[in-house]
Formats: sequence, C-alpha cells, structure tokens
Amino acid sequence: MQEENNNDLKKTDKKQKTVKNRKLQIFLTLLMLIFVGVFIYVSIRLIIWIRNDIETKKLENQMQLEILTEQSKEEQNQENNENDEKTEPELDFAKLEEINSDVIGWIKIKDTYIDYPILYSDTYGYYVERDINKKYNAAGSIFVDPGTNKEFKGANTVLWGHHMRNGKMFANLNKIYKGELGENIEIRIITKEETYTYKIFATYVMDLDNATIKQNLSDKEKETYIERALKRSKIKFNTENMDRTKEMLTLVTCTADGEQRIVVNAIKQ
Repeated sequence: MQEENNNDLKKTDKKQKTVKNRKLQIFLTLLMLIFVGVFIYVSIRLIIWIRNDIETKKLENQMQLEILTEQSKEEQNQENNENDEKTEPELDFAKLEEINSDVIGWIKIKDTYIDYPILYSDTYGYYVERDINKKYNAAGSIFVDPGTNKEFKGANTVLWGHHMRNGKMFANLNKIYKGELGENIEIRIITKEETYTYKIFATYVMDLDNATIKQNLSDKEKETYIERALKRSKIKFNTENMDRTKEMLTLVTCTADGEQRIVVNAIKQ
C-alpha cells in the first residue's frame, strides 16, 4: 500500500515538473518571439532612418545644384576661389517652380542647418512626410497651413517643420531656445518677389494640447499675443526698436522627446 502511494506521489511530481517545464518553454518561446519582433522593428526603423537621411542629403545637394541662378553659381565659385566673404546667393524660382509649384519661399537662419524651401498645400499636413518632389520622406518639408497668406503679409505666418535627430529641418530651433545663438537672431525669408528679414523676439515651449497658433489676428489680438510671448520667452532677446505693427513669423517644431512644441516668434524688420 505504501509502495503504491509512493508511486502515485512520484507520478504526480513528474506531471507537475512536466507542466512546469512546458510553461517555462512557452514563456521562453514568447520571450524570444518578443525579442525577435522588437529587433526586427528596430532594424526596420533604423533602415528607414538611414535611407531617409541619405535621401535628404541627396535632395539638399540637388537643391544646391539646381536652384541657384547661373550668376550666383559663378559668384560663389569666385568667392570660394578667392576666400572672400560670401554674399547671399540668388535663388532661381523658375527652376524651383518647375520642381514643385507649391514652393512659396525659402527660409534661412545663420549658423544653423535651416536653409530650406517653404511649401504650401491646400491639404492640411500634406508635407508632413513629403519632400519637395512630393515623395515620401520622414523628414518632410518646411510648410505652412492651408489658408496662409502666401506673400508673408498676414498678421502671423506660421511655419512647421520636424525636429530630426540628425539636426536637420527645424531641429536647430532648439539652439535658439537654449540661447546658443545669442540675443540678436535674424531670419531670412526669400520669395520670388522680395526678401524679408525678421528678428526673433521670443521662444518658449507649449504643451501639445495647447499648440494651436492663430494666424489671423486683429491689431488688439496681435498686441496681446506679443505681450504674452515676451513674458513666456525663455531668452530675453534684444527688442530695441521693435515695430509691433509689422507682420510676425512663427516657427514651430517638436521638442527632442516629442512631448512639447518649441515655438520661435519673430517680427518683420
């Protein structure tokens, strides 16, 4: 009788061990599948990021070759040979429009990577992940919202751009936010008709839920907007001789962690 009980106990222990082993095998298999899935996902994202980075660099080289007027190319070559101080190159908007008729201007900020065409589309967010050739690119383009005054003569023109990890697009707005470029920063907007200079007067962060920025402002609303921006600004810029009646320009991108928006306000000189 005792022997039978011992045999039953051994059988029960064996079954329990078998069940435990199966559970362990299932757990390890699931863990391995999760690891493989994460590895594949990260690898795909890395490949996409590298491909987009290569495509962005190709696109930038294409722009440099195609968008300057022949006179500007000759002047730049001469300046490079003579080591002279560089002058502002003249953009060939006829060629730009051949590439994409949605181009409404070009933005430049000294000592940053910000040197890009500005795109307009009637479809909201069209250029969030499209380049100037209207092809998919995670870096997207610098763009304005539908309804924006294309001549930069609205009360507040808002430009949007991604914060890329390689420092491209609007990532360098973070330098302005951190005060790395000083207190006298100018933004150049080049259009087919004119070149505008804006001076930055404020920079701050906004929560994603409150990141709506009005473009059409009355004189009173604009004055209130400027006052609030000055109070919120992380950096105290040189606002001497600032003419508040002039048109504003606002640049927006995400913070590095994507949790907030970096906002940079400037006013036309």
